[in-house]
Amino acid sequence: MGKLASLFTNREKRMPAILYMCLILTIIGAVFTGRELIQNRRAYIGEFERSQREETTILKAALEGQTEGEMTDFIRRAFPASGAQWAFLYHDKEVVFAKNDTTTQNLGALKETGAFLAYLEGQEGILTVSDAFLSDEGKNYYIGIISDRDHALSLAGVTSHEIYIILCLSAVTLIFAGGLIFVTGLLNARDESLFKVRGELVERNEKFAEYEEELLQDEEDAKERLLRDEGGQGRKEYYDKDVFRMLLNKSSDPALFPITFMLARVVMEDRYYGRDEIFGAMDFIKERLKNTQILAELGKGRFAAILYKTELSEAKEQKEEIISAWNESDKSRELKLELKLYPVMEGEEPSEAFKKSGFLKNQEE
Repeated sequence: MGKLASLFTNREKRMPAILYMCLILTIIGAVFTGRELIQNRRAYIGEFERSQREETTILKAALEGQTEGEMTDFIRRAFPASGAQWAFLYHDKEVVFAKNDTTTQNLGALKETGAFLAYLEGQEGILTVSDAFLSDEGKNYYIGIISDRDHALSLAGVTSHEIYIILCLSAVTLIFAGGLIFVTGLLNARDESLFKVRGELVERNEKFAEYEEELLQDEEDAKERLLRDEGGQGRKEYYDKDVFRMLLNKSSDPALFPITFMLARVVMEDRYYGRDEIFGAMDFIKERLKNTQILAELGKGRFAAILYKTELSEAKEQKEEIISAWNESDKSRELKLELKLYPVMEGEEPSEAFKKSGFLKNQEE
């Protein structure tokens, strides 16, 4: 079952499988339709033959007991001949009447009864012959009718009906096959698109992995530039302005997008905050950033985070979580945090976008 399903899920095998399925269904439909058409034709021919036999019996009753001349005159009047159906009369030795006077006179070797009947049976028409009946002379006579089979079928529209059914079957088959091929084409296009997207994602992930390696190297380089608090004690590492600008210039790779800036600062209200307090707040923020997000100090109390591969909506949720966690902490009683978001638009250089944010103005305050 799994192998059968794979024929329709595999992009390369799907189209041949659909075509083979359409071919098989078409053959099955043609076989069953042909069988029904043949049975319907046989049923109608049988009914037509039964009706013609009854007509032959009526003619026999009308001719019984008459002279040969009276019988031929009656057939001419009661059963006009046509190319599709005509009557004939014969006795044990020869044919007395066949179709019309001209045909009767030109029978030649077919005048003999046995040869005539053999000829009629070879025509593959619908042939009915009555039982023997006596003329007024006491001789055995037979009356018969022969009809063209195709003419009989056309009288009831059987042939046109069969053509209509075949055309309908062909149209339905074409529509069904066309629909399946169209849907298969859509599925193949979707699979191709997914395959292309998957390849792009793999490529982006590989680029991002390379960038993470560079980022780790940058962190190692930044170890020599530790930020110091006022007492000269070592602090948690943060990037400085130079490293931040370098990262901005390297952030044009499409694999890093979408990018959102988070601008953070401690609000200086009615008092001065020391570096321990400021960095305590920034440590709180940094602990809640992802591995793909970096935080740098651009000025006293002013920090900026680059949120790589982060939509603005996702950044908003992250900002709300940080603010909510900060307000619930004891530190919120001592100082106030301000966070702003600035998205990098598609096609925009991250360095230019950061300048437009206005965060660099008065950064030396």
